[in-house]
Order: sequence, then C-alpha cells, then structure tokens
Amino acid sequence: MSEVTIRQCLIRPIQSFHRKGPLNVKMKKFINYLKECHVELVHKTTWPAWQKLQSSALLVIVCTVILAIGLAVIDFVFQRLMTFIYTL
Repeated sequence: MSEVTIRQCLIRPIQSFHRKGPLNVKMKKFINYLKECHVELVHKTTWPAWQKLQSSALLVIVCTVILAIGLAVIDFVFQRLMTFIYTL
C-alpha cells in the first residue's frame, strides 16, 4: 500500500470535481490557500531550536505562576478589606 501525500489529497478533489460554477471556484481557491499555507509552513517559516523552545516555554510557565500568585494575593487582600469594611 503506498503512502498518500498531502499534494495527492489536495489535487484529487479538484480532478474529481467537474461541476462548473461558484462552488467550483471557491473550492479551487480554498485548495490553493491550503497549498500556499503548506509551502509557507514547510519552506518559509524559521522554527526555533529545541533548546530555545524549551527555555521559552519555561519562561511562560514561570510568568504565569507568578501572575497567578500575585492575583491570588490581591484577591485575598481585597476580600479581607471588604470583610473588614462591611463589619463596621
């Protein structure tokens, strides 16, 4: 059994789709868009190295945890403040 490539998956619908009209034009435009996306992702995009990706992900996780702790502290302080004000 042979492997089916992305190109074959994109070309077969065009070859088997013989209707004329706006739907056919829209389908061809959509398939052309998918082809262009594939070319851009494979050939034009510069992907970061694995080490850089790991360090960036770690930075995002650390910042998120710090922000969550900060918001929890602010929430706790305002809760205590409102409880104090309403009990006066």
